Amino acid sequence: MSDGPKVVYTRIAAGDPDRARRWLAAVSQLHRVGDEVAIPWQRPDTGDVTVWHLASRNHRTLARGACLYGSRDDAVAAVGQITASAPELVVRLVARRHPGSYGWYATLNGNVAFTAARWFDSERSRRESIELAFAAIGRLSHV
Repeated sequence: MSDGPKVVYTRIAAGDPDRARRWLAAVSQLHRVGDEVAIPWQRPDTGDVTVWHLASRNHRTLARGACLYGSRDDAVAAVGQITASAPELVVRLVARRHPGSYGWYATLNGNVAFTAARWFDSERSRRESIELAFAAIGRLSHV
């Protein structure tokens, strides 16, 4: 087990565009509110993309990056910007119409930076998720 939270980067090969679409569909459900949208993504020339998620010490996913990146270096730079700008992050709460569907996402400079890892069945679970994710971001020693 590692000493603390970490960022996990995953490369999605060009030959698996459905996986990239599923990632975007999952995170976009959590931020379809108002005028805020994830930073637009265009497939890079290589076709491969990188996504990231924030994992707890016990490997549980705490949050997911809201964008697809053209390279791991681009994803690392984005996470670095998020951690360096943590005090400027704004949390937005969202809920679906049916009971037990509470989510959240965080914005930086008006762009969706990352989202909850999943939908929660209670407001309390959602609040705990936000607290855990932001505490983990504050404890990241390097990305």
